Amino acid sequence: MHYHISHTTEYSYDEPVGFTTQLIRLFPRMDDRLRMSEYELSVFPEGDLYWLRDPYGNAIAKFFTTEKSKQLSVTVTTRIEHRQESAFDFLLDTHAIQFPFKYSESESEILQPYLSSTEPEPVLTEWLNSSAVTLKGDTTICLTSLIQKIHQSIGYQRRDEPGIQTPTETLQTQSGTCRDYAVLLMAVCNDLGLASRFVSGYLHASSDDPTTRGADALHAWTDVYLPGAGWRGLDPTNGIWCSHSHIPLAVSKNPLETTPIEGSYCADHPVSSSM
Repeated sequence: MHYHISHTTEYSYDEPVGFTTQLIRLFPRMDDRLRMSEYELSVFPEGDLYWLRDPYGNAIAKFFTTEKSKQLSVTVTTRIEHRQESAFDFLLDTHAIQFPFKYSESESEILQPYLSSTEPEPVLTEWLNSSAVTLKGDTTICLTSLIQKIHQSIGYQRRDEPGIQTPTETLQTQSGTCRDYAVLLMAVCNDLGLASRFVSGYLHASSDDPTTRGADALHAWTDVYLPGAGWRGLDPTNGIWCSHSHIPLAVSKNPLETTPIEGSYCADHPVSSSM
């Protein structure tokens, strides 16, 4: 599958302002399935760009400018070839074919940061016990049952304001945006002893599937580590495993560390703005 992506984010201010260093996480994560033939990043006003890799392997552009402006614009254009034909093009290790399973000692040591939850969520256990999710048997079937249950239980609600709901809030309100779905799935996975991480990226929907939630825009989903398969994407917002329609940009245990554009403006008083 070939994609041509053009993505612009523009911030407008009522008067000229200065800017802190901006962190831009809009560089696709390359692997054996994803290839990039073209990439261009442009920022207005003019300034300096420095590239780095964070501890998660995400490519981050640091933008710095001394200019003041009434506008900050970030534009990315890229061409991608996604070679993954099936979401299930993997072979699990024998001990992980049936769920529940345990990671090996070496895996557990490396995956420890992705196995611990930041805060206990008693509501999760109650929800799992009452949700009729299949938690024993074929691992792929169990995980499919889990993401489809989240998809069916939580009402999708687009929210442009910053911030992420706690899993408890999402379960209690039974609504959320894609990032809330992803954080909920991470918490459930941790409760089940599965390593998970947050993913920010793009989602493309085919023309014959108008029901896809969060399509043709920035999207969020969850990676789960499966022995023998590695990190595999699960999209609870749509109740599906990730395949060639999902293009990852940044991953992290902390969703805030995947923010596509991170920074602020500088002024000696509040300035009205829009995005």
